[in-house]
Amino acid sequence: MNQNMLNKEYIKTHSLEECLMEFEGAHGLENNLTPQFELLARKLLYGGHFEVSSCGELVRKVYLHTIEFYYHEETGPVKDYIMYHRNKEGKGTQIPPFRVGSLNAHQSGIDITFEDYRNGDNPYYRASALVRAFMVKEGSDGSFKEFVQPRKNMPANVEFRSTYLYEYLFMGIPLSDICVQWVQDDLSDDVPIPDVRLRVYLYERDGIKIIPLTQDPRLWSFHRCE
Repeated sequence: MNQNMLNKEYIKTHSLEECLMEFEGAHGLENNLTPQFELLARKLLYGGHFEVSSCGELVRKVYLHTIEFYYHEETGPVKDYIMYHRNKEGKGTQIPPFRVGSLNAHQSGIDITFEDYRNGDNPYYRASALVRAFMVKEGSDGSFKEFVQPRKNMPANVEFRSTYLYEYLFMGIPLSDICVQWVQDDLSDDVPIPDVRLRVYLYERDGIKIIPLTQDPRLWSFHRCE
């Protein structure tokens, strides 16, 4: 693995896309993922935000609060069968990789993807960060929006319904002039808190079916310090 690129100094001085491009995968060893996910989580949670604009005017800013990483090797030993964007066993169809930094909208929300693109339509691994929770600033307002149905015992300005991100990035904005972009911020010294992923369970051999109510123990979720 390249130990000199994706590190604490690199994520301070380089763009999100450049940091995602430096992701090296697991190389067959799952433990290789944790330090890379920790660095990318810092960049995503504390190093920038989405800006939505229309007709040249800022509509809102969206800051990430909780992200979940997903990683699946198509031909290697590290598997994450819950991942949506991957080749399905027995289907015979090769699903080409997304360009690094692409958005992937699906039934659980929106992924920021950074799959292996070097082998063309036959990527070695799939990788993405699902936006599980987020915060919103409307227009030039300096305060975070409070939501009508916040999660119990959690801040009212955090939206934990991940699919609502569709609304804040895309809804109600004219198609003729919509712009959604990632804007880099100065990276703070805060460190995200790791956790297990929400409703992600272990699978039986070869990903045939889940083991009911058996939590996947991998600490691939990260959230902001409260």
